[in-house]
Amino acid sequence: MGRPAELEELERLVRLQAAGTRFFALRPRMREVAVHRLALRGVDLDRGEAASRLLGPELFAFVRDRGANETSRHADAVEPAQLLQFVYRLEAL
Repeated sequence: MGRPAELEELERLVRLQAAGTRFFALRPRMREVAVHRLALRGVDLDRGEAASRLLGPELFAFVRDRGANETSRHADAVEPAQLLQFVYRLEAL
């Protein structure tokens, strides 16, 4: 069984996105994948500590709900290598 298409698409986007648009293009998609992968384990991303434990603190912080001001402050904080690690972490769930 190969990798899920959603994860392959995320990895491709990480590699292709320009730094300035990477965060805004990928965060919603990664959040969607995280919600789906966690749901398979009976975990809600927006409730409790289980999601944080499964995702790890960095990925959890990246995909959790946040206000627009906080989102813009973090736009340049995530490097491509870290985003790829996020994809691999999601794949491992």
